[in-house]
Amino acid sequence: LLLEQRFPSLKIDQYVIMPNHIHAILDVGPDNQKNLSNVIGQYKMSVTKLARKKVAGFRVWQRSYHDHVIRNQVGYEKIWEYIENNPLKWEADCFYRNDGYY
Repeated sequence: LLLEQRFPSLKIDQYVIMPNHIHAILDVGPDNQKNLSNVIGQYKMSVTKLARKKVAGFRVWQRSYHDHVIRNQVGYEKIWEYIENNPLKWEADCFYRNDGYY
């Protein structure tokens, strides 16, 4: 089940999937503002179920997540740019490994 189907007012505005983390701008809409943890939980559960079809015992998620409320256009543009450019900075990340394990 896609997140947008489960949460009809959810809009995934921008995202990037990195080797060991993801970044996303989510517009949860007025009826889901108190349910961001439900959206994240559903995402983690869906990815885990798909991964376990290929790798038994898949367990990779940290317990929580980092969120930030975007309050204005300047903040939005700054975060959008960060997400857009994050893959270009991967090799400088403190968790970077070039052996395929993250």
